[in-house]
Formats: sequence, structure tokens, C-alpha cells
Amino acid sequence: LLGIDDGKPSAELLMVRDLDGDLRGDLLERLRWTAAGVSVAASRPLPATAQPIGVLNSSGAMQLVLSSADGRVWAWDAQFKLANDKDGDGVPELVRYGAGAVQALVGRLSAKDPAPVLALGVGPQISLYGLAGAGPAQGPAHLWTHAFAGTPVTLNLADTDGDGQREVIVGWQPPGNSLALRGLSGSGGVAYNWIPPPPARR
Repeated sequence: LLGIDDGKPSAELLMVRDLDGDLRGDLLERLRWTAAGVSVAASRPLPATAQPIGVLNSSGAMQLVLSSADGRVWAWDAQFKLANDKDGDGVPELVRYGAGAVQALVGRLSAKDPAPVLALGVGPQISLYGLAGAGPAQGPAHLWTHAFAGTPVTLNLADTDGDGQREVIVGWQPPGNSLALRGLSGSGGVAYNWIPPPPARR
């Protein structure tokens, strides 16, 4: 679940589906939820080189924001068409979000988990929310919040130690260093810290 718009008389949900069980989203869907049932309003395959990072509300409609491997940010409208291409060349004008921006990531911490989690970064804090049972009538369950002394700039889910459990991997800028990685477990504990060594002196 990426986003919910609980407008009346219908609600809309942005969903990403994992079709092959590899813990990576394959299909994006915009679902319309009414008293008559749920229908698919729009769908589009998720590009292999892009990942959802957030949802914006633009003119009363949800707009999906994705980060691509080339460092650009893609904004897709209600029909999953490129919205931030003002000159019509097929390339978005915005580049990667700046440090301290809101970041969001949805995925399962393991293949056995019945429901995904939402990792949300706002300023110097990363929070994890459980999405089991979440919907228009019930929000996600807050699991934990971890505060950083520096600025988080990237957010990912990955199993870095091969135990079958994915960690919340945060790339951040601690005071006095240009980059560091911190892995946070599903319970919110620090799994590891990694700071690149300084360049060797000659």
C-alpha cells in the first residue's frame, strides 16, 4: 500500500504488487473502493530501474513519486503518465530529492510476512509502520522511530546478512563524515553501522 485517498463517496488506493515473490514490486495499481466493491482504475508495470519514494496530493488527486536509477525523480499522475515533463521530451525535469525531504518505502521484511511495512523518513527521523489491516477506517500501526544525529538521504530495504530478514538500510551524513550506512532491524535495533574509512595517506 503506497497511499490512500478516502474521499467520498469513493476511496482510492495506490498499490504495488509483487507478482513473482521476489520481494520487489512488479505492478502499480490505482484501486477505486466504493460501496459496490473494488475496481482497478489504472495499472502500469513498475520499471525495473525505478522505486516509489512517496505520494503527493496534487489538485485533489494522488500523484506517485518514483526515484530512478539515473538519479531523477518521476512524478506520475492519476493514469500513471509522466506529470513533470514540461517540455514534452519524455524526461522529467526534477532531479533526486534533497537531503531531509520526506521519503517513503513499502515492502515486506521477509517472504513469510503476511503484510508489508511502510518505512517513512521525515527530517532526521526514520519510522516504521505495519500495514496489516490498514485501510480507510484504520491507519498503519506505528512500530518504531529511530532518530539520527545527521541527515538521512537514502532509504532502502535489503537482507544484508543472509538471514532471510530484510533490514531498513539508511544512508546518512553524520557530523564530520560525508556518508555512512546504518542497518535497522525489524524491531528497531541497530543491526550495524558502516562508515567508509578515510583515504590512505601517501
